[in-house]
Amino acid sequence: MSERPWLSSYDAGVPQSLALEDITLPGMLASAAARFPDNVAVHFQNRSMTYRELESHVARFAAGLVALGLKKGDRVAIHLPNLPQTIIAFYGTLAAGGVAVMTNPLYVAREIEHQWNDAGCTIAVTMDFLMRGPLEDIRSKLPIREWIVASIPEYLKFPLNVLAPFKLRRSHPPLIADVPREAHVRRFTAALGSRGKAVALASSDLAVLQYTGGTTGVAKGAMLTHGNLSANAQQMVAWYPGAKVGGETFLAALPFFHVFGLTVALNFAMRLAGKIVVM
Repeated sequence: MSERPWLSSYDAGVPQSLALEDITLPGMLASAAARFPDNVAVHFQNRSMTYRELESHVARFAAGLVALGLKKGDRVAIHLPNLPQTIIAFYGTLAAGGVAVMTNPLYVAREIEHQWNDAGCTIAVTMDFLMRGPLEDIRSKLPIREWIVASIPEYLKFPLNVLAPFKLRRSHPPLIADVPREAHVRRFTAALGSRGKAVALASSDLAVLQYTGGTTGVAKGAMLTHGNLSANAQQMVAWYPGAKVGGETFLAALPFFHVFGLTVALNFAMRLAGKIVVM
């Protein structure tokens, strides 16, 4: 019997082994932006962002986090559905040297409280309707010192950015909410800073604390490095040898807060410099 009998079942063109490039996730974005700056990176409803624009927003978000006191290794809770802001916050957190804690926006209060305290999150990126929802009564129980609040319409173009709030308020539950002004709470777009000095990153640096579903007890954070996640993306590219770099479109319906969606709908697409249609 062959030592690895499964290799005979690989599709034509799929290599039996892979030499991995030593690259971080922000490095993948930088590579895509350098090679295909004018290609569409993200499309959401009636707005598209090129790779040049996406890289700029990511760099500015990273600078904003640093201005808020983020230090390398600090945990940032990303508590968002699939939106352009999710991509910007994820890559911006990593570019700033932070560790992303991807959080299901359908979590109830006790699940959020456990996860963010267990991870030691100090900054949270969330939605306006979640601030007025499950977070409202537990903020004093969380380790968060700075809040960044996103809203669905802010990355839409006219006229949807004007019309969307009327529809979102009629949703059940509403998918938009007014967040009172207060210290240590700022809008997502207001958190974008000026591009600063890049943070030195290594493949061995921690990138994500990915929490399990907690089916056999409390949820536990799996420690994923830049090397782990970039290797996964490179493996995906190798598994689809017919995929064209700079020429594919991904329908990102899988949630980015889940590791399946994070790897297949976001990081794989980024490695290919693909167009990500956000659902």
